[in-house]
Amino acid sequence: MLIITNTVSGQTIIKEENDNSIYFVSKPCAVFFEPDSIEFAKMEKEMDTISLADVVEDNQAYSIDAYKLLNTSKCKAFFTDARIIKFSKKDGTIYFIDKSKLENLWGLYLFDGINDPKLSSLTDMVPSVKEFLKTYKN
Repeated sequence: MLIITNTVSGQTIIKEENDNSIYFVSKPCAVFFEPDSIEFAKMEKEMDTISLADVVEDNQAYSIDAYKLLNTSKCKAFFTDARIIKFSKKDGTIYFIDKSKLENLWGLYLFDGINDPKLSSLTDMVPSVKEFLKTYKN
């Protein structure tokens, strides 16, 4: 199911939700990931309301900044809360990411379609996004 969730600077942000919690990527793009409802509920139990609100607000701000930078190019960017992200490389190999094994529940993967996707820090994403955009081919 495709859901339009918000607009940032007049641009549409698209969030893909998949009932089986697997997000499939087969073309070069940027993939933002965020907690699903189960992961978020766990955070709500573990954190006080103010701390949780700060974490969510910070990660949303970082994501918007990264999205704006990516949007200056023709790079497609998607948001997902799927637990598994599956990247299909041009040579046919599959690269899986299991969010439960990651340190952070929010982040950004940059995928050129040829190499393994690269995890970019949202807090310091400008250098990695700029480097990715130099070689990005849709």
